Amino acid sequence: MKKIIEKIIKIGLAAILMLTVLTGCDSSSGSSGGGQAPETSLKRGVNFGNALEASKEGDWGVVIQESYFRIVKDGGFDFVRLPINWHSHSQSTAPYTIDASYFARIDQMVDWANKYGLSLIIDVHHFDDMIYNPYQTLPRLQGIWKQIAERYANQPYSIYFEILNEPNASLTSDVWNDIYPQVLATIRESNPDRWVIIDGPFWSNWQTLDELRLADAPRIIASFHYYNPMEFTHQGVEWDSKYAQYVGMTWTGSESQRNDVDNSFNHVASWAENNNIPILLGEFGTYYKAPMNSRANWTQYVRQKAEEKNFSWAVWDFNAGFPIYNNSENQWYSELIDALMK
Repeated sequence: MKKIIEKIIKIGLAAILMLTVLTGCDSSSGSSGGGQAPETSLKRGVNFGNALEASKEGDWGVVIQESYFRIVKDGGFDFVRLPINWHSHSQSTAPYTIDASYFARIDQMVDWANKYGLSLIIDVHHFDDMIYNPYQTLPRLQGIWKQIAERYANQPYSIYFEILNEPNASLTSDVWNDIYPQVLATIRESNPDRWVIIDGPFWSNWQTLDELRLADAPRIIASFHYYNPMEFTHQGVEWDSKYAQYVGMTWTGSESQRNDVDNSFNHVASWAENNNIPILLGEFGTYYKAPMNSRANWTQYVRQKAEEKNFSWAVWDFNAGFPIYNNSENQWYSELIDALMK
């Protein structure tokens, strides 16, 4: 009897071992080097804006600190979207080498995200040469992504890649649909299973998301941005004088205002269902000059509709021009954090 029991135990252990080999490592901590990629874990996120997308971090008033990651985690968020200006820190000729010191700075962000249990989206932001001269600049974008992808290939699947923020101008829908699969192929050489985010064309507008032709590839997420109505969300921005006249404009959540949001999100949700693809609302937010009560009303309604449609979302932004966190008082704007979390 004893020998029979021992044999049964050995068979059971062997079966467990074989199951482990076949299914791979724990998907919550696996890397693209082995194991199964998990389903996307993105739910509620925040953008660290006006920091690394500047030519030099700090030029636009924000230098990212480790404490930001802890604050975001404690606030109830599960990921950070990190807009990054890579082109100002890489050579303009092949192999387009990225500055070692800059890469080390991004390494810090990856380490901090891992430390606090946050997913992290690494993107390419404000790459104007790519926007206005797409085919001439494509080799450089591929060269940049080759380095990023290889450097973080063994990071957990909680690190996501976003090929390019808000394609527009000369990067038309047709051009973007031709170009992004080529960049995706470069990433897949070292990261065959990592989630990659593809922005919709024309500034990631919800209306043109359905012009995105999806590559026949697994583990991609489609992203759109939402700032409607711009007169409200961008009232008083310093970089576009036409919005100065709208300072004081409110958003009360009237039926017509709600319908605008509903129609936009219904359109995206229908496209996503037809294409069987997850959606990231990669940016939405209100400029600090908008009345706080209206900022909260708009933020809450947009957030709720995103969650109703099963979109993950990342509010713009943490502590810059569209802030949800008050730097001077080291605390959340209570109306906005409630709008996002309650």
